This record gives sequence, C-alpha cells and structure tokens, in this order.
Amino acid sequence: MALTEFEREVLVRVGDDYESPANIAAEVAGRLGRSVSAAEVLAALAALVREGLVAAFRYDRAEEAFERVESVSEAEAGELWYLALPRGRPQSDRAAT
Repeated sequence: MALTEFEREVLVRVGDDYESPANIAAEVAGRLGRSVSAAEVLAALAALVREGLVAAFRYDRAEEAFERVESVSEAEAGELWYLALPRGRPQSDRAAT
C-alpha cells in the first residue's frame, strides 16, 4: 500500500505510544499547517488498521490497561486509542525500502 502524506503523518504519531484521535489531529494540524478534522484522522486510522500497520485499543479504567479491539465500529472509533504495530513503525518502513 502506498501511503498518502496524511496517512504517513498519522502513522508517525502512533509509532511509539498509544495516541487518541484528538491528539493525533492536533499534532498533524500543527505539522501540516492546516486544520485537520476528526473524520480525516479516523479515515486514515481505519486505512492503517486495514493494512495491518496500526492496532486499535480500548482503555480499561478499572484494570488501568489497554485492551486490543479486533473490530472497530465507526461509532466507537473516536473513543479508541491507536498504536503502530511492528510492521508500521518507521524502522520497519525504512528496512523494507
């Protein structure tokens, strides 16, 4: 899959830590110098999840731990946290080129 510039920016944000869509949108907006909508971020995350580059997680407050979510619905996508899988991390990307 050839990533768009926007998808690459989103992927970088989830490369080394769990990130929420709101945090990603703010960071990407700053980097690109334009406003970024939640819908844009969620679409990019959905594409990255489909490609196996990113995983989605729900934070369980009672357990104080992240739990991987295998299927992401549009309704809950904005409430989840995202983290790049080893295949989606920058060092993996560089090694593949």
